[in-house]
Amino acid sequence: EIVVEHPRHDLTTSDMEQSHLADILRIYRERYQALRKHPHVESIVIFKNHGEQAGTSLEHAHSQITAAPVISSQVCMRLQEARRHHEMNGVCLFCQVLQEELEAGERIIEVGPSFVAFVPYASLSPYHMWIFPRQHASTYDEISDTDIDALAGVLGRQLRRLKLAAGDPDYNFTIRSAPLDEA
Repeated sequence: EIVVEHPRHDLTTSDMEQSHLADILRIYRERYQALRKHPHVESIVIFKNHGEQAGTSLEHAHSQITAAPVISSQVCMRLQEARRHHEMNGVCLFCQVLQEELEAGERIIEVGPSFVAFVPYASLSPYHMWIFPRQHASTYDEISDTDIDALAGVLGRQLRRLKLAAGDPDYNFTIRSAPLDEA
């Protein structure tokens, strides 16, 4: 599915008001909830490509939602590692990463009551950043309206910072969730 983000074709996501970003995030949640009801859907991925080198095929600001009957090999590998970590340590890998990043304080970009933005250790690309929820959740459709508003604020600020600091580089963002049959 394609989500057209704004009626104006000349706006980028970083130019949009927080309330409008929150509307987009609510649409993502609504579509996620609807798509998860399909019996053959195993995995839902929400993503945005910004710029030609990032894979943008349309000029108009948009994002995409895919619902697939299979789980990608990348997600399978991450899930396998998260399971292994939980079996060995008794805690969620992602919650532990977030806690360690907060304690270290070295790569933190923004800390809020609901979300933390940080640069991951050994980033895979320039300007790589993660935004983690402070409360454990395995799927995007669990997000509350209050947290959507908070996420819209963090996401908007980070995209504006990226645009100002790096001259509006091409980027991708992905909202990752566990496969639908995983807790």
